[in-house]
Amino acid sequence: MRRWLLAPMIGVGLAIGGVAAAETLRTDLSPDGLRGLMTGWGLPTHVTTLEDGTPVLDSESGGRSFSVLFYNCAEDAASAAEAPCRDIQFRAAFTRTEPPSLADINAWNRTMRFARAYLFAERYAYLEMDLRLDGGLSDATLAAAADTFVRLMAGFAAHLDG
Repeated sequence: MRRWLLAPMIGVGLAIGGVAAAETLRTDLSPDGLRGLMTGWGLPTHVTTLEDGTPVLDSESGGRSFSVLFYNCAEDAASAAEAPCRDIQFRAAFTRTEPPSLADINAWNRTMRFARAYLFAERYAYLEMDLRLDGGLSDATLAAAADTFVRLMAGFAAHLDG
């Protein structure tokens, strides 16, 4: 009896595994590559670099600006915008007339998942979310991560506004 029940479960597992195997998983991503994806998701983008050469993708959603920074990038690429990178970080800066308190930042971090907040120079609040591409991420997972960050930005802004 148990063998009879196990066989269909193995078949289902193989079918699900077959679907997942057909999906392309990205184990690295260049700024130009993510720019193409984000443009397809309706997010305007522009590629720049920080002073240290770190590639950055600037974007905005709902009137809020944010950046995507790229880490663990190949050094042999023709340009920083084309370099495949294994880690990305979504980051948004928030300024207010009245600087947020450390208690506000800590309350956010205590109750929210996926993105962390911190104070910079006791005046600016930052929200960050990291993604590692080890093992691979699908385009759908990347889109969901971008959507999560955009939603968290809106929530964090509302949290700061009290």
